[in-house]
Amino acid sequence: EKRTQQEQAVDEESSFIAWLSGTDGIAELTPRQQGWLETVHQFAFEGDASTAAKAVKGWLRQLPKTLDPHRQAFDLLVGRGEIDEDEFFTLRRLGYPKSFSDEVLAEAERLASLAAAYGENRRDLSDLDVFTIDEASTVDIDDGLSVRRTASGYEVGVHIADAAALVPALGLIEDGARERMTSLYLPETTLPMLPRQLSEEAGSLVAGSLRSAITLLAQFNDLLELQTWELCRSLVRSARRLSYEEADTALLNLSAPYGSELDMLSSVARPLREARLVVGALEMNRPELKVRVDEEKNVAVSVTSVATPARRLVAEFMVFMNNLAGTYLRENDIPAIYRSQDPVDMEGIPDTSVDAVRQYHLLRRIKPARLSTSPGFHALIGVDPYVQVTSPLRRYTDLVNQRQLASALEGDNSTYDIDAVKAALFRADSMLPDLGRAEKERQRYWIHKFLSGKLGEEFSGVVLDARNRDYVVELNEYLIRSNVYLRPGTEPGETVRLVLQEVDTWRQQAHFSQAD
Repeated sequence: EKRTQQEQAVDEESSFIAWLSGTDGIAELTPRQQGWLETVHQFAFEGDASTAAKAVKGWLRQLPKTLDPHRQAFDLLVGRGEIDEDEFFTLRRLGYPKSFSDEVLAEAERLASLAAAYGENRRDLSDLDVFTIDEASTVDIDDGLSVRRTASGYEVGVHIADAAALVPALGLIEDGARERMTSLYLPETTLPMLPRQLSEEAGSLVAGSLRSAITLLAQFNDLLELQTWELCRSLVRSARRLSYEEADTALLNLSAPYGSELDMLSSVARPLREARLVVGALEMNRPELKVRVDEEKNVAVSVTSVATPARRLVAEFMVFMNNLAGTYLRENDIPAIYRSQDPVDMEGIPDTSVDAVRQYHLLRRIKPARLSTSPGFHALIGVDPYVQVTSPLRRYTDLVNQRQLASALEGDNSTYDIDAVKAALFRADSMLPDLGRAEKERQRYWIHKFLSGKLGEEFSGVVLDARNRDYVVELNEYLIRSNVYLRPGTEPGETVRLVLQEVDTWRQQAHFSQAD
């Protein structure tokens, strides 16, 4: 009987391997074969780090060999219809949930229905002409601006959605936010940190709707010098939503909607920016690559200049808010998560007028920002202290800091003691870098899949660095980089024409040759 069972197991294994390779059409897998299939899934997800690696590689050795067993396992599962060819395994490896449970969604609905009650004990600023500036596609609107002329100068308002009022520090929504740590913006979808009922509806600064906010009101004199500032819990109503493109147009035309307000804000922002540059702030004006994938998996790629006037203006006031929020937390000895960064060693950075070359070398020198419960100088931004509070609907560290601010402004004890803040900081330190890399990885994947349909086409690129005849070249149209063998004498900063020869979506690599 034992021998019969062994022979049956061998037969099951042989037929399973044949089924996996597509040469045997088993009508239904046995329970044991289902277990083996899960083992192959595990190896496809995790690669050599998987405990299943040895067993699966043993099966794969019985099939035509490839150079990469991990990739072979993935391709076999795709061939059997077990997984989608565009499956994003990194999310599973990181343990990032793709959806919310019914229980969490029901709790989000309940909290959203209570949002109107959060207006108690707040300063009513609904008379201010608040407006928001975002990407046209943005649905989780965290921040708004206002400005008005005063007898002595200008009053600038920076208004941040009060997610702390919506999301209790204990409960299902908090647990989900802490698990995720941040919203993920992938080409094919957005995975929000908070359920959409809160992040896109009840908490978002939707035009025409009254919302709870944390507001910074800053007074500037006619010389554009900061005189006084205060933070308060507020009620605001956004009057208008502008896209960056609309705001850029209005900055050139004072008669356009919010043209005069944007002109005033631009005037106030100018000395703020200059003060940061004086102390060493670096402006990284690298264009931003946007990749969108629709339900039919059509890929659209665009490059947007980050350094447009409207984008610079919004960024300046977010830095302003984060700096003064950090100042408030520091001066009141409230535990918080601060960000700091060492200065960049500029020695040896090429003196070039080609911005892409300078950016390439600068980025290689920049050290990662540090999270700490102690304030410090953020050299890249040029302020001290610096916390992040301007994106509480989509970044957990901002939510933690906002809760600390909100409780202090209310006159209550801090939501978190120092140990709780450190625990949130350590989790952010361990998760956010990997999640940031995951977003970039997914973007690269879809760019390379898009390029796989353009073999033989010519592209323009700028030479960033020279390593003998192996040059680093960045495509102007898609901002991806590749090592390319170029003609002798080519110099960094030159523009070259390249022919796309091969694309490997698995390794996210594209291979080019220099055009004749």
